[in-house]
Amino acid sequence: MTQVSRFLLKPEIWKKIFELFSDTFLRIKDRQKLNNFFDNFFSPTEKVMLAKRLAVAVLLAKENDYQTIKNTLRVTSGTISKVSLLMKNKNSGLKTAVEYI
Repeated sequence: MTQVSRFLLKPEIWKKIFELFSDTFLRIKDRQKLNNFFDNFFSPTEKVMLAKRLAVAVLLAKENDYQTIKNTLRVTSGTISKVSLLMKNKNSGLKTAVEYI
């Protein structure tokens, strides 16, 4: 299970490391290099979890019902519900990403 340190970062440090994190994705243009990065950076469980969340969002955007999504992706109703709530937020970055897809 993924764990986060109980030691909080200063906001300016968090901002800097998150910018580095997101800039890394933006700068790697080659799919194979990006896949290699993912293989080295994320655990197999993290990759599956992130990919499934995105897939849930795409299927919700295509108006698939919960049961179809559950059966197709082997996820729980809770996961679908969480993603659905994120998609309904007016400033949803996930919704914006799905629109690009």
